[in-house]
Amino acid sequence: MKSEIIGRGRTALIYAWDDGQVLKLYEPGTSKSKVEHEIELGQRIQARGIPSPAVEGFIEVDGQPGIIFERVDGPTMLEYSAAKPWQVFWIARRFAELQAEMHTSLVPGLPDLNKKIRARLDAITLLTPETKAELIALLESYPASNAVCHGDFHPGNLIMSPRGPIIIDWLDVARGYPLYDVARTSYLLSKAAMPPGASPAQRLFIRLFRKLFHWLYLRRYRQIWYFTTQELKDWYRLVAAARLSEGIAEEEAQLLAIVKG
Repeated sequence: MKSEIIGRGRTALIYAWDDGQVLKLYEPGTSKSKVEHEIELGQRIQARGIPSPAVEGFIEVDGQPGIIFERVDGPTMLEYSAAKPWQVFWIARRFAELQAEMHTSLVPGLPDLNKKIRARLDAITLLTPETKAELIALLESYPASNAVCHGDFHPGNLIMSPRGPIIIDWLDVARGYPLYDVARTSYLLSKAAMPPGASPAQRLFIRLFRKLFHWLYLRRYRQIWYFTTQELKDWYRLVAAARLSEGIAEEEAQLLAIVKG
């Protein structure tokens, strides 16, 4: 049964469960189909050998849907960084390398990223039809790709386990052009609101080191998989537009400014 909270995100809490397991319990009102979709995605990712927790199955606790996962012990990369800020150069480089390695993977059956972006654009009321059409044209100007894109790749979603870094929270995974993933990570590192539940040490690390970490990350990723500044700007606009659908009020103004270019 659930005991202490050991992690938290914007839509779910993580509880210690039975030996070797954790419970990811979603907020009330989350649909069962959404949770079952994450289970299926997690199993597909695991089957391809991408470093991720084993998925044990669906559970309902007090009327709320959840997932039982293998427990992966260790601090998140954000916690590790806050405890050892002098290692920021190595950590940021390794972070970029892990994402680039993931982007070389192919996993059959993942959702199509372009379709997800279009669906999010359709749902946004803050953008004019002309802006939406411009963004869709920009999206379609890039070649099709089947790279594994995590969709929320940031240091809080990597656990520094004894067997190496493990990537968690695969709800938004899709197959698509990898620069979308890079641009979203770039935004999260440089401009996103503080993560919920961040400790004072983590907040201090973010305030002091986010610019350096971001610069090191982009430099290392570009060494592995080259992209131009304009290409990153294009995908940055698409990422900002898609993030508007998440309803994060404190980011709305800056997201709209990014979309406008």
